[in-house]
Amino acid sequence: MLDYRTPAYLSPSALSAWEEAPDEAFTRYVVPKDIRPERQLQTSPMSVGSAFDALVKNALYKRYFGEDACLADSYRIRDLVVQQCQEHTLPESLVIAIDCFDQYVECGALEILAELIDRSKVLPRMEFDLTAVVEGVPLLGKPDLHFHTRRGAHVITDWKVSGSVSKGGVSPQQGYKSCRTIAGGKDNVPHKKFVACDVGGVIVNSVPMNETTDYWADQLATYAWALGEPIGSQDFICRIEQLACRPTPKKDTTLRLKIKCVVHQSTVAANYQRELIERYKRAWSGIQSGHYFQDVSRAASDARANLICKRLENPGYVEPSPLVPKPDGLAPVIDWGI
Repeated sequence: MLDYRTPAYLSPSALSAWEEAPDEAFTRYVVPKDIRPERQLQTSPMSVGSAFDALVKNALYKRYFGEDACLADSYRIRDLVVQQCQEHTLPESLVIAIDCFDQYVECGALEILAELIDRSKVLPRMEFDLTAVVEGVPLLGKPDLHFHTRRGAHVITDWKVSGSVSKGGVSPQQGYKSCRTIAGGKDNVPHKKFVACDVGGVIVNSVPMNETTDYWADQLATYAWALGEPIGSQDFICRIEQLACRPTPKKDTTLRLKIKCVVHQSTVAANYQRELIERYKRAWSGIQSGHYFQDVSRAASDARANLICKRLENPGYVEPSPLVPKPDGLAPVIDWGI
């Protein structure tokens, strides 16, 4: 009998895994460490995003806490890059991230964010762990950035770099509040799905984030609960700083990506938050009870878990097909399992 592990917490990424790829979630979070495969290597897009995070967090930490604090608290660029990026993706991903960061600064997006942070009643926090038990579910989050509005509302911020190494690039997600580029032009023109309202003295989109990008809403609402917001609260702000990247145009000799720096700023609908915590509770109940695969019976779930472990212990393992007797003396037939 294998000694399965029990996760201490559920995070937004873990919830997504249990819902969308339960075999992978079981392997990552439950399978004993001695047979669990090594985690997949960081991809180039992931590395670019992590390197950009390092650059922007270093800049903000230096602004609010000083150069000496960057050294003392391991917020130098070299410290953050080593922590967040795997060596096999460097230096290529760092070169791309520097272009992203430079454009983020040049178009004024970083300064606009800093001006909002300047109004906060508390100092900003970056890359910190949050844990809380919400309706019986232990939750874990790691916000990129947290601060308050002038009126004290939580502003939970995350950076997303999209399309930085893709051949076609990406467009910004819908519902953004503003869009800035180094070329200028239609700066600060909101998306057609942006409908202004006020939360904590800050203009946000009255169209909730779950109606435009639900997986962002899952992530930031979880962080808000861990910060003490009640489920259904409309008093916190979800802010995404998205860099939507496209490849360098063929006639452009600068070799720089074409980047739109957009701000998504909204709330998460109360009914969606209630549905979200129910999803967490369902996943946590399955983990606690050992019924890991809830789309099938408990017996089928146990068989599936056992098969995954046997294949990890022996990659060549083939599950035998049991023979099931048929009534009236007929020949047995193969039961193909779950």
